[in-house]
Amino acid sequence: MVNIFLLGDDWGGTGLKICRALSNYGGVIHITDSTFTFHSTGKLCFSVSHWKNMPKIFSPGCVVLLKSADYLKEVNFTETDNLLFVSPDIPAGLRGITYGFSDRCTVSLSSTETPYPCLSIQHPFICADGSSAEISEITVETSPDIWESSYELLEVCAAAAACGLCKNGIMRI
Repeated sequence: MVNIFLLGDDWGGTGLKICRALSNYGGVIHITDSTFTFHSTGKLCFSVSHWKNMPKIFSPGCVVLLKSADYLKEVNFTETDNLLFVSPDIPAGLRGITYGFSDRCTVSLSSTETPYPCLSIQHPFICADGSSAEISEITVETSPDIWESSYELLEVCAAAAACGLCKNGIMRI
């Protein structure tokens, strides 16, 4: 199971959209405060939880989504922890995926045309599941009416890519 932690207060409905995207690939448990919600049926493959302040993590292969590297000061981790950070900016030396509309970012959107936007993996990385993501273009199958902005779509695509769901040239979200 891949554990995904959304750190900070400003995730809004993006957490639910991440759960919706991941539910195409297996069962998802969504944890907010004291609420547990299950998305889809079948084998539990993902957990998505929101935190204002990150707890100490004792689980291998976790993905930590940050709105900014400024939130890193809230993360209680050691260099031996197997965490994959996903953020618009990550300090050098940390294992992470950056997202944005710059050629320096790990992932970006090369097209926002609906109904099939295109995710561009601009720099190779190792996913939370241990697979590798190579430089490529990924067609994103999605409904255009659920995205408030192309940046929000990019955040969800970056989270899915971090989980290793960027294979075979198509990502369903």
